Amino acid sequence: MSEIELSDFFYIELLTNVQALGEQIKNNFFKSFAVIYEEILFFSEDLTYSELFGPDSNRVYAVLIKDKENNSVLAAAHVRIFLIENLENDISSNNTFVVPNYVIVVHKKFRKLGLAATMVETLEEAFLKDYPHRNVINFNLFFNPFSYKIFAKRTKFGYPGVPMIQNNHYDNFIMKLYSIIKLPCPKMANENFFIYELSHDIDNYFDLLRDGYKNLCDDLKLFSDLTGLKDRAGIIAIHPVKMLEGNTLGLEAGDYVVDRIANKIRVIVIN
Repeated sequence: MSEIELSDFFYIELLTNVQALGEQIKNNFFKSFAVIYEEILFFSEDLTYSELFGPDSNRVYAVLIKDKENNSVLAAAHVRIFLIENLENDISSNNTFVVPNYVIVVHKKFRKLGLAATMVETLEEAFLKDYPHRNVINFNLFFNPFSYKIFAKRTKFGYPGVPMIQNNHYDNFIMKLYSIIKLPCPKMANENFFIYELSHDIDNYFDLLRDGYKNLCDDLKLFSDLTGLKDRAGIIAIHPVKMLEGNTLGLEAGDYVVDRIANKIRVIVIN
């Protein structure tokens, strides 16, 4: 099924400021997210509510992909936006980072249609309009290796990434992000600080990676090597989107996204 054909069957609802929704609309959308997040991620209603409406983030954007025929939810995602100062006592634009943190789910039947990448592109396009001329760097927790691959392939740098390097500046920044951005699971015991552990099993495709390790792309091999493909293991990683000249992470200035896709599915914006 091509993207053009997808547009015949699906549509996207985009919420550009979840916290600002009216009470009735908020309740309706919360129910949609709560159902699919519980079904696939085993999120409690309290955790879903905290992710979408909690006071910690600067703003939350969200999307639902729905079936045109019956309006059922096939995929969902939200991104919390944080404004983080890297170094202490420096409020300059070079030291301030817009940090998106995503949650993405797709029903198993539809996971080979590129819907996860489409939701990332839709959300990113929306928040970049509201945060122009900023340092932007994604910070995410990955339990699905193919979600990690989406972010690794679309940007020209990631940490951890290929080639694997060690950098104290990036380490310190990640630990700062982890201390500020609440993630729904703890660090895995006796592992390095990239590795985290779910409290339950999910469909993470680790068997596929074990069986086909020799033929995996470098990004999936890195995910496999870091996690050891241990049950319930995942990794945290940063992937820059845009960087300003003179940013305090010392990253090269410019646009880091090398593989943007054109979304051909109709988007309905809900403000």
